[in-house]
Order: sequence, then structure tokens, then C-alpha cells
Amino acid sequence: MRAVPTDLAQNHGRSVATSYIQPVAEWVGTIAQAKEEDWEYAMPALERPITTVVINLDGAMIPMADSAGWREAMVGTLSFYDHEGERQHNLYLAAAPEYGKPAFLQRMEREIRRAKQRFPEAL
Repeated sequence: MRAVPTDLAQNHGRSVATSYIQPVAEWVGTIAQAKEEDWEYAMPALERPITTVVINLDGAMIPMADSAGWREAMVGTLSFYDHEGERQHNLYLAAAPEYGKPAFLQRMEREIRRAKQRFPEAL
């Protein structure tokens, strides 16, 4: 968290205490998590029809600064390809380390459902 006040001072000429930044960051994060279920990624207009959707899911074990333990951060992509096998678009999802993966997996499943609705004929 020390990098934020340093960045604000060096790049924006603002001196801000860490004791102020921490609750603001938590507040913004709480709002983002509450709104996330309603957010939809806006798929751009694609020049070519999509025939294949590739789904990737991966995780990495991250050491936690506040403990001796590790937790898994999750990443996923949905990649949209045309008939020639040329990628037309990628949708990226990620989640910070959490206890368990249910919230991230729900987000992935929601985006997969949306892809199926938008491209019902795609493999």
C-alpha cells in the first residue's frame, strides 16, 4: 500500500496518507463487487462470423503477505475465432486470491452462457 501515496505524490503532486487510502480502496472494492453481477462485458462489433469459442481457466498460488499461507488467484479467457481460425476477440476475467473459487467460477459460467447466447452455432 506504500506505493499508492508515493505514486500520488510523485505523479500527481498530492500528499495522501495511507490511513486515508486504505478505507477508500476497501470502499471502492466493495462497490465494485456489489455491482459486478450486473455488469456485462460489451462485445465489440466483429468483422467476421464466430465459429469457435475457446475457454481457458487457470490459477496460480500466491503467497499472502498477512500470513504464512498461500491462496489461489484465478484467470480465465473466452477467445472468439472465425472460420479461418483467426482470433477476432478475447474476453479476460481475473480474480484476486480468495478462499475457494466459487465466485470466480460463477463469473466464468455467466460469461460462457452469454457467449452461447450470442454465438449459438459456434463450437
